[in-house]
Parts: sequence; structure tokens; C-alpha cells
Amino acid sequence: MRPVSDPAMCRDLIGEARKRVGTVRSNCFAMAASFDPFIEEGRLYYEESPEGLCLFTDEGRYFQLYYFLNPASDFPRIRAEKPVLIEETNARGARDEEIARAAGWYGARGFQFFKRNGYYTCTLKPGETERPCGTERIPVRREKDDDSGRPADESAEPPSENRRAESETAHSEEGWTLREVRDPETAEQVITLWEASLDPTDIPLAHRRFIRSGTDRALCAADGTRVLGAVWYRLGRNTCEERHLAVHPDARRRGLGTLLLRGVMNAAAAAGKTLVNTWISDTNAASIALHTRAGFREQPRNCIQYILKET
Repeated sequence: MRPVSDPAMCRDLIGEARKRVGTVRSNCFAMAASFDPFIEEGRLYYEESPEGLCLFTDEGRYFQLYYFLNPASDFPRIRAEKPVLIEETNARGARDEEIARAAGWYGARGFQFFKRNGYYTCTLKPGETERPCGTERIPVRREKDDDSGRPADESAEPPSENRRAESETAHSEEGWTLREVRDPETAEQVITLWEASLDPTDIPLAHRRFIRSGTDRALCAADGTRVLGAVWYRLGRNTCEERHLAVHPDARRRGLGTLLLRGVMNAAAAAGKTLVNTWISDTNAASIALHTRAGFREQPRNCIQYILKET
């Protein structure tokens, strides 16, 4: 692997691979500019071959692979000191046989199935915007669902929709406050909480970058100065993507998961967004239950992950 030194080099590599290979099979749906943060941090690498181009992002625990290859070719010989992960996103309406064909293609090249993530969305209706966070008390409904990993449980309401002062908070009957994450100490607690809940194919390094982004935001629920739960989300042009939600084990089954989820939905509606979306692993029943209660529905789209453990 060799490092990609600047964005222009990345664009040239992709362009040249497309010309060299002709018909291209690729798992990369991102714009070349999407790799810019990785280039800035020295975490993007490449390998060229007659078959095409492989780009690797160093995610700490593993490399994630984006490729531009001839469909009839094998992968170039990959040499890496840690596992290599591939994600295959299936477009709307992808048939089971198409997914099976992709699995066979990866399997023939040494990759093993790891997990499937479903795509869930919730449409925000006009007028659904909650009032901005002030000092009002938020009733919390008791549930017995678990907030493991991504979320789980039911409660109520809202956070702020912009980055004004941290004094704009909401208070619950439990004594929690819901607020935006802005100061470094709170951000570090949030990152520690998130990283403790990650599985091997989540992206821990991204959590340390999000706070600097103008489009990524986070809400946390705290008891005094202790962060008990947090959610990371991104506002797009018309939509809001919920990226990661986690609750501390000591605070689960007390309504905190839905407090955070409703906070994201409220922030999205207040910002004029019409849709909230997220990806949830098929094995995370608690998160699926939480999102279903909040109005999310699974869509005919999925992301399947394959992993190459021996390189």
C-alpha cells in the first residue's frame, strides 16, 4: 500500500483506473471529495494493478476497501496487517439472486460474510417540530427494552436545532439534561461512550473527527456532568442521517434511548428536513424495536459487509 498524498492525486487515480479498465465494477458510491478527510489525516492508501484500483481507508481496527476493478478480474494480492472490510450497498429493489451473486463474487475472492445492515427511514410531517429546548421538564415513559449498542426504549421529546448556547437544555424527570455537544470535556466523554459500544466494523476514528465538521452534530443526555447517552447525526440538504446512538449500561431501560432519538427527529424537523434515516444491523433487535416505535420503517435497500481476515 502507498499513501495518497493529496485530493488531486486521489481524483487522478480514480480517473485513470476507469480509463484503464473500461467496464468497472465498484463498491464506491462516494464522490472523490469524500476521501479528503482521510487524506488530510494520512489514512488513505492505494494499490494499482492491471485489474484496476483499490483504495484503503485505515479505520484503526481494520482497513476498509473501495475498489474500481474489471468485473471479470480477481482482486489484486492484498497484503495488510489487519482485516480488510468491504461494504456492498444494494440499491432499491435488488433481488435476492443479485445479492447472492454478489456474495459468490466476494466469496470466490476470499471474503466472508460478516453482517447485513437494513436501511430505515422516518418521514417528518409538516408541523411536527417540537418547541426548542428550554428548561421544560420532559416526561419519561418506562420501558423494558434494552439500549444495547445502538439504542432501545421509549420516552419523549426534544433538543435544539442549532448550535446556540449550551444553556439551551431540556430536563427530564430523572434529572437528565439533553444538550448539544460542544465543549472538549463533554466530547471526550461522548467519544468514550460510543467507542465502548462499537463492533469491529464500526469506525472509531470517525467519532474523533465529527466534532470539527460543520454538518455533523451530537446530542448528549447527562446527569450533572456525567454523560449517560449520546447520538451523532448529520443534517443533509433535505434529510437527516442518524449515525450512532449509545446509552451507558447503567442508564438503560429508563427511556433514554428514545429521548435521544426524539431529540434528533426534533432537530431535523426544526431545521426543515423531511426525512430521518439510519442503518441498523439485523442482529440489533433492540434498536430495530426502538426505531419502529418512533415511526421508522425498513426500506428495500441494504448494506452487506464482507471481511477478509487473512491477508
